[in-house]
Amino acid sequence: MLIELRKLRVGLGMDDQGALLATLYQVKVERQKPSGLLQPLPIPEWKSEHITMDFVFKLLRTQSKHDGVWVIVD
Repeated sequence: MLIELRKLRVGLGMDDQGALLATLYQVKVERQKPSGLLQPLPIPEWKSEHITMDFVFKLLRTQSKHDGVWVIVD
């Protein structure tokens, strides 16, 4: 992947690595789904019929340096 980034940087004429990263981050932001309110899940008829998961980050750091949680709803 590093070689591909170097080729991209040369192809775009960008000598500054920061300019390349800024461009890549702009592209990433445009492709993200818009965030919004969480939607309620339908009540399942059977166990484990609907399983959802989500990651929540940018929380306060714990003593073991973690700042996120993985939430699984069954």
